[in-house]
Amino acid sequence: MVDLLPYIVGKIERLKLKHEVHSFDSGAIMVDFWVGQCFYVVQIDNDTIGISLVTEETTPFDVIPDYSFKNSKDFKTAFEKVFHDQFDKKVIIIKGDSFSSFEGFYDEVDTVLTKNLNWKTGHNLDAFNDLLRGGFGVHEYEEPITLIWENSHKSKAELNMIRNERTIYEILVDIIKSHAHIDFIER
Repeated sequence: MVDLLPYIVGKIERLKLKHEVHSFDSGAIMVDFWVGQCFYVVQIDNDTIGISLVTEETTPFDVIPDYSFKNSKDFKTAFEKVFHDQFDKKVIIIKGDSFSSFEGFYDEVDTVLTKNLNWKTGHNLDAFNDLLRGGFGVHEYEEPITLIWENSHKSKAELNMIRNERTIYEILVDIIKSHAHIDFIER
C-alpha cells in the first residue's frame, strides 16, 4: 500500500492543503492533512491503509484507523469522498491584498458576498454578520460554504485597531467562526 503515497500527497498538494508526512522505523507512514477545520490521518503499511478523522472526541489519537482497506480501489473511494464532501461547497475568497483599511475590507466583502443588489450594504460588524449568513446573491441563506481569507497575515497586521481590548481582525474572525455553515481557512 506504500505505493499509494504519491497519489495521496499529490492530491493534497494540488489542493494546496496543509499536510505533514511521517515515516516510522517499522516502515509505516502517516500523512496528516487538514481540510477546512477537519484534521485527517492516513496510515499506510505494507498490506493495509486506513483513514481517520481526528476530532476533540477522538483525541488522543488512536493508532487504529476509523476505516481500514486491503485494496487501493476501496481506499481511493473513501479518500476522494473526504474532498468531495468538503469541496462540493461554494468557495468564497476574501483577498487580503485587495485592501489595507477597515473600510477597504467592507468594500472587499461587498464584492465577494453580494451580487446584483440595487442598494448599498451597511459597513459595520452587524451588516458583515448578516452578509455571512447569505441570501445576498452569492450563496443562499446559511448554505454551507468555504470562506478563505488569503493573505490573512497582511490583514491581521493592517486591521490591528483595538476595540474592546481586541483587534478588529480578531473580532472579524470570531464573527466568521460563529457561523456553523462556514468552513473558514486563513491563508
